[in-house]
Amino acid sequence: MMVDVNRLRAACACTLVAIVTAPGHARGEGFRMALGAGVASRSLGSGIAYPFELTLQASPLLSVSAGAVAADGTVVHAYGEVAVNLIVSVGVGAGYQAATGFGSDAGLHLFFGLPIPVYPPTIFENPLGFLDEPWWGYLLPYYRPSWGPWPGVVHEMGVMLKVSRQITHHPSKIGG
Repeated sequence: MMVDVNRLRAACACTLVAIVTAPGHARGEGFRMALGAGVASRSLGSGIAYPFELTLQASPLLSVSAGAVAADGTVVHAYGEVAVNLIVSVGVGAGYQAATGFGSDAGLHLFFGLPIPVYPPTIFENPLGFLDEPWWGYLLPYYRPSWGPWPGVVHEMGVMLKVSRQITHHPSKIGG
């Protein structure tokens, strides 16, 4: 599975434009979309990787994400996952590990992350109030172990900078 990294960058840029231009307070229930990118260390391949991810969140406690990890000039892992977000995010997912040479490249993974909000500045006045803000940014240090037909566990540890955009508005009972 060879994917042109420039095409992936263009797709991420288009997604970011869609998030920025979407109406912030449309009708309906509260719904957020986050886009993130970062850097990671992987135990398979060259070791340095660049994850990017799109996350959809209809509730502060549950999220669904799709993402990919680029390394060595191509996408080496594409995945989907569901996570429960309390103080830490804990998720489970499935994905495709490209070019492992082990027959079927499908695998399962766990996800452990610690979201650290960095914007808006009012976060220090009302620590959970950011959940109702139209925009907020956060750092996401994470660990993702993956199992599949390859020998052992593929360990991925990194940090992403994510920007969350409120797509529809329904005040949170947690942050308000």
